Amino acid sequence: SDGVVEIMDALKLDSAHIVGWCMAGNIAQLIACNSANRVKSVSLICTTPTDVRLRGLTKSDLDAYSLDPLGVYQLEFQNIYQDSYFNNPIILDYLSLIRKHHCKVDQRALFYYLNELFSFNTLEKLNAIKIPTLIISGQWDISFPPDQVSILHKKILNSQYYEFERSGHMPFLSEHEKFNSILGNFLSSR
Repeated sequence: SDGVVEIMDALKLDSAHIVGWCMAGNIAQLIACNSANRVKSVSLICTTPTDVRLRGLTKSDLDAYSLDPLGVYQLEFQNIYQDSYFNNPIILDYLSLIRKHHCKVDQRALFYYLNELFSFNTLEKLNAIKIPTLIISGQWDISFPPDQVSILHKKILNSQYYEFERSGHMPFLSEHEKFNSILGNFLSSR
């Protein structure tokens, strides 16, 4: 989070709207907690304020995910679309897009990332967030289930919360029009 503020300084940005998905949502939480004067609003997409153990994940789960993230998304799409999953051109396009943009992560960076996921916790700081906050979850999110994402909404007063009923970890992909509308309306009202 300090690095983001340093980049803002280098770009001579006094403040910005911060949008964070997944672990970037963890970073966005830290920026909102530690540098609130630099944040116009924060949007937290499919992220939680606690470490992964609360979600029942183990290091071996995260290792398996890092080897095959596409497999996790395929399972989410099967949950969302059920019988219409197979041979569905929309899902094939989504998976193709994910596969095309997935990149191999350096093992040292992955190790650091996994360790961070086991120590992250902003629960005690969240009530200090007073800036406009949007929180979004996906009903079928395997990585960050809605009951965990909604903790943010309970802790951040006056936050707005939306749960996407036909989305997993990527509502910006599986319900992109609705996602863009909600995020766009939130940002334009600030």
